[in-house]
Amino acid sequence: MEETFELPTLEALVFEYDPATRRALTSALLDYGFEVTATAESTEALDRLRLRAPHVVFVDFDAPTLGGSCFAVLVGETCAEVSVPTLDDEPVTLKVPAGTRSGRTFRVRGRGVRTKRLKGDLLVTVEVFVPESTTQGERSAVEALADAMGAAGGELRSDLTG
Repeated sequence: MEETFELPTLEALVFEYDPATRRALTSALLDYGFEVTATAESTEALDRLRLRAPHVVFVDFDAPTLGGSCFAVLVGETCAEVSVPTLDDEPVTLKVPAGTRSGRTFRVRGRGVRTKRLKGDLLVTVEVFVPESTTQGERSAVEALADAMGAAGGELRSDLTG
């Protein structure tokens, strides 16, 4: 007998300043079965992320209030729990430490592929996407953060210097 399963609903957050682009992206995501929360305000997007982290976040890197690079830094410092879909109907909540870098893989024991004798582990890899280009304001904000971290004895990208 063939076992069937239904994938859980994936959640998306759209932070887009332009109303037409926000509506178009929301519509496309809904067509693909995503549950979508859309906003033009960076503070609302951050608040929603703190309440419940979605599976994917779309960010307007040219937003006038808080550009995408700064938003990404704030997200990296604030998100601690992420709901991860699994092969069965129950998603798991993964605690992601603040400052986690792209490419880090977490193991969720016993939530992977099931065989007749055991259930494997689920591997979840964090992917952080950085824009190819940034505005002058975003670059200035990231440089200010790097300066502040250097003054505090930290390194913004210590993985590149050693």
